[in-house]
Amino acid sequence: MRSIRQSIPVDQALGMLQFWVDANWPMTEREAAELSSEIGWTQDEDGWVSNDRFGLSFPDVEGIGPADDPVKRIMLTLTDHEKNITDDFARFIADRFADYVAGAEKRWGKGALRRGEVDRAYFDLEPRGGVMIVRSKVVEALYLTQPEVDLRKANKEWPA
Repeated sequence: MRSIRQSIPVDQALGMLQFWVDANWPMTEREAAELSSEIGWTQDEDGWVSNDRFGLSFPDVEGIGPADDPVKRIMLTLTDHEKNITDDFARFIADRFADYVAGAEKRWGKGALRRGEVDRAYFDLEPRGGVMIVRSKVVEALYLTQPEVDLRKANKEWPA
C-alpha cells in the first residue's frame, strides 16, 4: 500500500471538467474517447479511456469508450481509493471534497450541496450541461450533458 495519498490538483480536475462543458455536444462515446487525448487521457487497444497522468489507484474514466451511443455523462475519479477506510483516509476524502467544491464555486458560482452518507455538489451550467462532485469512499466528478441534467431534474435526482 502506498503511504502518500494521491489526488488530482483542483485546478487540473476542474480544467478537465471545463473541457467537457465547452465541448461541441452532442457526440458519441467513441468521439469523446478520441477527443479525450486533448486533455491527456489515454485509450487502450480496445478503446477504453483512462486518466493515468496523476498516479491514482483507480484512473478509469466511465461514460466514454468504444461505443457509438450518445454520451450522457463522463465520470472520473479525483482521489485515490483504499479498500479499508480509516478515519485518516475519511478525513482526506472529506478535505479533498471540500477543496473541489470550493474550486468549482469559484469557477461556476454557488452550487447546490446535498449532505448525507454520500455528499453531492451540483453545478447547473445550462445550456452546457452540469457538473456533480461526489464524496463517498472516494471523490468523483461527473460531467452530465444537458439532456441528462434535464432528465435527472424531471426525475427529482438533480436540484431544480
